[in-house]
This record gives sequence, structure tokens and C-alpha cells, in this order.
Amino acid sequence: HQWSIGSALLWSPFFLLGHGLALAFHAAGSPCSLDGFSFPYYLATSLATLLYGWAGLLLLNSVLCRFYGRGIACLAAATAAFASQTSYYTFCHPVHDHGLVFAGMSLVLWAFYRLREMPERASSWALLGAATGLVMALRPDTPLLLPVVVIALMPNLRWRALPGIVCFTASMLFFYAPQLLANHLFHGAWIGSGGDPNHSMNDF
Repeated sequence: HQWSIGSALLWSPFFLLGHGLALAFHAAGSPCSLDGFSFPYYLATSLATLLYGWAGLLLLNSVLCRFYGRGIACLAAATAAFASQTSYYTFCHPVHDHGLVFAGMSLVLWAFYRLREMPERASSWALLGAATGLVMALRPDTPLLLPVVVIALMPNLRWRALPGIVCFTASMLFFYAPQLLANHLFHGAWIGSGGDPNHSMNDF
């Protein structure tokens, strides 16, 4: 409970697949633990991180293609992914959240430029709100993304954009709500990371 809940939510469908695989191994007589930490679970969540990371790379490339040629966009996206710690944690430590944050931030960028192109559509505002809320739930420090998005949206904040702003806010709160609820249940406060300074990810 000391980590943000967003990663668990994104991994959960794959974790269930891993559980099914672990049950199959266990039924076949293999000494496979069903505690959530054995190889099938690790394999499933690692695959999830790789797939999310790949999706983030495609989204980032799509954003860059709006400004540059395809070749330069591909090179820039690959550089952002593989010349940073994202690639290390995605491939070497896939049960960390870096690959998921990369994918989420890429989705935020993609949704932001989609909104700039189609500001009259409520779905554009809702998508950006959903992406923002999701990223906010991935790490204790990612809620800092919200003021950045709001500042970037300042040119679009007009009275005629009020329905879109409502859609953005509702969508953001819906996707961030699980983290707020977890904060309240585990730590007694709606706002706060709840991180334990006496532990590190390596303890688990």
C-alpha cells in the first residue's frame, strides 16, 4: 500500500492471466507458487510493461510526426525511449513503473494535441482528462502533472469551452479516484503518497 495504485490497475489484466498460468502449472504438479510473486506473475506483468512501453513509443512518434518528417520523428522517439532510463527499467526491471509512466505521458501528449486540433469535441477534453488522471495515479510525484496540463490549456479556457472543461475535470477525477480512495483507506488522508521512507522497491 506504500506505492501508487495506478501501476497495479494497468497490470491487473495481465496479472490475472499470470494467475491462470500459475494455476495451470500448479494443477500439473509443478512447484509453482500462487502467491503472486512466482515466475508466471512476473512474466505476465513484464509483458504488460513491454506492451505499454511499445504503445507509448508509437504515441510519441505520432505526436512528433505532426511537426517533423517520419524519419526524424522515429529517430527522436527512439532516442527518447532508449537513451533514457525508460529502456533500462522497461527491459531490466519491468515490474517498476517507469515504462508505464512513459506510456502514460505519451498518451497525455497525444491527447493534448488532439484537443488542440478538435477543441469543440467533448471527447477530446475527456480523453485528456482520463490520461492526466491515469498518470497522476502512477507515482507519488506525478500529480504535479496536473498544473502543467492546466497551464498548457490556458489558451483554450474560454466560456464556450466550459462543457469541455467539465468533461476534462470529471474524467480526470474518475481515473484518479482509485488513488484518492487508496490514500484514504490506507493512510487516513485523501491527499498524500503514503510512501514509507524505511522501505525501497528492492525490499519486495
